[in-house]
Amino acid sequence: MDGLADYLIFVAKVTWLRDATSETEGITQYYGRDRRNLALLVPDVWRRVLTESPPPPPLPGGEVYEGPHGYYLGHWYKGGSYEERLGYIEAYLWCLGTYGRQPASAYPRTLDYYDEQIWNYIDARKAYDEPVADILARFRSPVPN
Repeated sequence: MDGLADYLIFVAKVTWLRDATSETEGITQYYGRDRRNLALLVPDVWRRVLTESPPPPPLPGGEVYEGPHGYYLGHWYKGGSYEERLGYIEAYLWCLGTYGRQPASAYPRTLDYYDEQIWNYIDARKAYDEPVADILARFRSPVPN
Protein backbone atom coordinates (compact mmCIF):
# COMPACT_ATOMS: atom_id res chain seq x y z
CA MET A 1 0.00 0.00 0.00
CA ASP A 2 2.86 2.37 0.75
CA GLY A 3 4.31 2.27 -2.76
CA LEU A 4 0.86 2.93 -4.21
CA ALA A 5 0.25 5.77 -1.77
CA ASP A 6 3.62 7.37 -2.44
CA TYR A 7 3.06 7.38 -6.18
CA LEU A 8 -0.63 8.27 -6.17
CA ILE A 9 -0.37 11.06 -3.58
CA PHE A 10 2.99 12.61 -4.37
CA VAL A 11 3.49 11.91 -8.10
CA ALA A 12 0.02 11.50 -9.62
CA LYS A 13 -1.39 14.04 -7.12
CA VAL A 14 -4.75 12.26 -6.71
CA THR A 15 -7.11 14.12 -4.42
CA TRP A 16 -9.07 11.16 -3.12
CA LEU A 17 -6.24 9.71 -1.04
CA ARG A 18 -4.49 11.22 1.98
CA ASP A 19 -2.31 8.42 3.34
CA ALA A 20 -1.52 4.71 3.09
CA THR A 21 -2.86 3.81 6.50
CA SER A 22 -6.50 4.26 5.64
CA GLU A 23 -8.72 1.35 4.78
CA THR A 24 -6.48 -1.68 4.22
CA GLU A 25 -9.08 -3.78 6.06
CA GLY A 26 -11.87 -2.22 4.01
CA ILE A 27 -10.06 -3.12 0.80
CA THR A 28 -9.74 -6.75 1.90
CA GLN A 29 -13.45 -6.84 2.76
CA TYR A 30 -14.41 -5.26 -0.58
CA TYR A 31 -12.57 -7.97 -2.48
CA GLY A 32 -14.27 -10.63 -0.35
CA ARG A 33 -17.81 -9.38 -1.01
CA ASP A 34 -18.03 -10.68 -4.56
CA ARG A 35 -15.67 -12.81 -6.66
CA ARG A 36 -16.07 -10.33 -9.54
CA ASN A 37 -14.33 -7.72 -7.38
CA LEU A 38 -11.11 -9.73 -7.65
CA ALA A 39 -10.68 -8.41 -11.20
CA LEU A 40 -10.47 -4.82 -9.94
CA LEU A 41 -7.15 -3.08 -9.38
CA VAL A 42 -6.23 -2.13 -5.81
CA PRO A 43 -6.24 1.64 -6.48
CA ASP A 44 -9.75 1.39 -7.94
CA VAL A 45 -11.00 -0.59 -4.94
CA TRP A 46 -9.23 1.78 -2.55
CA ARG A 47 -11.04 4.73 -4.11
CA ARG A 48 -14.40 2.93 -3.92
CA VAL A 49 -13.86 2.02 -0.26
CA LEU A 50 -12.98 5.62 0.61
CA THR A 51 -16.04 6.85 -1.28
CA GLU A 52 -18.30 4.44 0.63
CA SER A 53 -16.74 5.19 4.00
CA PRO A 54 -14.57 8.31 4.06
CA PRO A 55 -11.94 8.46 6.79
CA PRO A 56 -12.28 11.11 9.47
CA PRO A 57 -10.51 14.39 8.77
CA PRO A 58 -6.99 14.77 10.14
CA LEU A 59 -6.78 15.97 13.72
CA PRO A 60 -5.81 19.59 14.22
CA GLY A 61 -2.16 19.93 15.10
CA GLY A 62 -1.35 16.50 13.66
CA GLU A 63 1.97 15.77 12.03
CA VAL A 64 2.34 17.15 8.51
CA TYR A 65 4.96 15.73 6.17
CA GLU A 66 6.53 18.18 3.78
CA GLY A 67 8.52 17.38 0.68
CA PRO A 68 7.94 15.66 -2.61
CA HIS A 69 7.32 12.19 -1.13
CA GLY A 70 5.99 12.87 2.34
CA TYR A 71 7.41 10.53 4.96
CA TYR A 72 8.59 7.91 2.44
CA LEU A 73 12.21 8.73 3.16
CA GLY A 74 15.33 6.70 3.92
CA HIS A 75 14.63 6.52 7.66
CA TRP A 76 11.11 5.20 6.96
CA TYR A 77 12.55 2.57 4.61
CA LYS A 78 15.21 1.46 7.10
CA GLY A 79 12.49 0.99 9.74
CA GLY A 80 10.33 -1.24 7.56
CA SER A 81 10.30 -5.03 7.50
CA TYR A 82 11.68 -6.91 4.51
CA GLU A 83 8.12 -7.63 3.31
CA GLU A 84 7.08 -3.98 3.69
CA ARG A 85 10.12 -2.80 1.74
CA LEU A 86 9.56 -5.26 -1.12
CA GLY A 87 5.86 -4.37 -1.14
CA TYR A 88 6.74 -0.70 -1.47
CA ILE A 89 9.12 -1.36 -4.37
CA GLU A 90 6.70 -3.68 -6.16
CA ALA A 91 3.78 -1.26 -5.85
CA TYR A 92 5.82 1.81 -6.79
CA LEU A 93 7.23 0.06 -9.88
CA TRP A 94 3.73 -1.09 -10.81
CA CYS A 95 2.53 2.52 -10.64
CA LEU A 96 5.46 3.69 -12.75
CA GLY A 97 4.53 1.15 -15.41
CA THR A 98 0.78 1.64 -15.18
CA TYR A 99 0.39 5.37 -14.63
CA GLY A 100 3.83 6.73 -15.41
CA ARG A 101 4.22 4.73 -18.59
CA GLN A 102 7.70 3.55 -17.65
CA PRO A 103 8.61 0.45 -19.67
CA ALA A 104 9.28 -2.71 -17.66
CA SER A 105 12.79 -2.67 -19.09
CA ALA A 106 13.52 0.43 -16.98
CA TYR A 107 13.59 -1.80 -13.88
CA PRO A 108 14.43 -5.31 -15.12
CA ARG A 109 16.02 -6.65 -11.94
CA THR A 110 14.49 -8.44 -8.98
CA LEU A 111 12.82 -6.67 -6.09
CA ASP A 112 15.60 -8.06 -3.87
CA TYR A 113 18.19 -6.33 -6.04
CA TYR A 114 16.50 -2.94 -5.69
CA ASP A 115 15.95 -3.47 -1.96
CA GLU A 116 19.64 -4.17 -1.46
CA GLN A 117 20.67 -1.18 -3.58
CA ILE A 118 18.36 1.19 -1.71
CA TRP A 119 19.43 -0.20 1.70
CA ASN A 120 23.13 0.11 0.88
CA TYR A 121 22.71 3.58 -0.63
CA ILE A 122 21.00 4.85 2.51
CA ASP A 123 23.74 3.37 4.71
CA ALA A 124 26.66 4.57 2.60
CA ARG A 125 25.39 8.12 2.13
CA LYS A 126 23.42 8.51 5.37
CA ALA A 127 20.48 9.30 3.08
CA TYR A 128 17.85 9.09 5.81
CA ASP A 129 16.06 12.22 4.60
CA GLU A 130 16.14 11.37 0.89
CA PRO A 131 12.91 10.12 -0.73
CA VAL A 132 12.97 6.37 -1.37
CA ALA A 133 11.48 6.93 -4.85
CA ASP A 134 14.43 9.17 -5.73
CA ILE A 135 16.89 6.56 -4.48
CA LEU A 136 15.11 3.85 -6.48
CA ALA A 137 15.32 6.01 -9.61
CA ARG A 138 19.13 6.02 -9.29
CA PHE A 139 19.10 2.30 -10.14
CA ARG A 140 16.90 2.58 -13.22
CA SER A 141 18.37 0.86 -16.27
CA PRO A 142 18.95 2.89 -19.42
CA VAL A 143 16.06 2.33 -21.79
CA PRO A 144 16.70 2.64 -25.53
CA ASN A 145 14.43 5.12 -27.34
